[in-house]
Amino acid sequence: MKQVKILTVLLVGCFLLAPVWVGAQELPTNKDSFYVSADQTIDKNIFQMAGSVVIDGQVNGDIFVAGNVVAINGPVSGSVFAAGNSVSIKGPVGGSVFAAGSSVDVAGEVQGSIRVAGSNVTISGKALQNISAVGSNIAIAPGSLVGWDLLVSGVNASVNGLVGRNAKLDTAYLVLGSQVGGDVEATIAPDGSLSLAEGAKIMGQLNYNSLEQNQLSKSEGATVLGETNWQKKDSAPKDKPFRVSYNPLFSFFKLASFFASIVLGLAFIYLIKKPTKQIAEKMIAKPAVSIGWGLVFFALIPFVSFLLLFTIIGIPFAFIAMVMYFIGIYIARVFIAVAFGSYLMKLINKNKESSLGLSLIVGLVVYFLLTTLPIVGWLIKLLTWWWAWGAIFMIKTDILKKIND
Repeated sequence: MKQVKILTVLLVGCFLLAPVWVGAQELPTNKDSFYVSADQTIDKNIFQMAGSVVIDGQVNGDIFVAGNVVAINGPVSGSVFAAGNSVSIKGPVGGSVFAAGSSVDVAGEVQGSIRVAGSNVTISGKALQNISAVGSNIAIAPGSLVGWDLLVSGVNASVNGLVGRNAKLDTAYLVLGSQVGGDVEATIAPDGSLSLAEGAKIMGQLNYNSLEQNQLSKSEGATVLGETNWQKKDSAPKDKPFRVSYNPLFSFFKLASFFASIVLGLAFIYLIKKPTKQIAEKMIAKPAVSIGWGLVFFALIPFVSFLLLFTIIGIPFAFIAMVMYFIGIYIARVFIAVAFGSYLMKLINKNKESSLGLSLIVGLVVYFLLTTLPIVGWLIKLLTWWWAWGAIFMIKTDILKKIND
């Protein structure tokens, strides 16, 4: 779907355009919690991961945090990057907000844009620029403000806040009950509905795409000043067999995967920083050799596991090997991202070393952009898996040699 494709590109692209921090500050913390009290003022950027992250004080910089519970209640002069099970941002933000979690709540005033993904997303604050939201249940609450454009992709969505310009909405069930300053473009699922509630006022056109025209319902108090245009929803054209089918769930899981990779990468940097850095450096130093060894192990492990299934004693080992195999495929993206990011940041900063956290973010953006390319994306993914696996093998070999010596 065109709207969701645009939304996905914008959500991922926002990380490329986001302000880049230098020398992120790591304050004293532990694995369980990180806290900035209301009487504290932090004059540098914050880069933290903990079980619970609570920031009540003022931060004069950017915030990048991940945790089970994330609560940012104090004012932030820069941008906020947050990932967690529960994410709450109630303080004013001078830059933009990028957040993902099971539950995401943005209630503060944001000078830039709000870009969020989650199972349950609630936005009751104000964004002076754009709002982009992907999730299962999305609520743009009464009293909220979208200064520019609104992009929503989800299952259930309600829009009750003022939208300054246009709204592009791709949902199953949508309720619109507020003013939109421009056009509304809505794509509704075959069994879904589009409801214009009392108080809805569309200053421009309403263009909606659905299986049936009667999926639109309009209350007496709702008005559309422009034309109302319906387009029958069709499947992907037969003459484009390689076209990717974009839909709300695809967008949600893709973005959720992106943030999950950030959390996983932060865990690796926090727990095994030195090996992570060594593997990334080996990938950069010997890419061809790494890919070669990675290809060997990528093919060898399933083959050996298959042979073990024919022996009674080998069956448990075969299952363990395959579980580890698929885990290895998933975590490989961390090393790929750090390698990509480290290499790019050295080019940008003229060989100056950047933090692993920053390299991770930059690398993940590049990795997800490359692997979502049509036709060649799967090949890039395969080559980068081999690249990481081979480097891991070589690092292990170097360690064993040192032990034996």
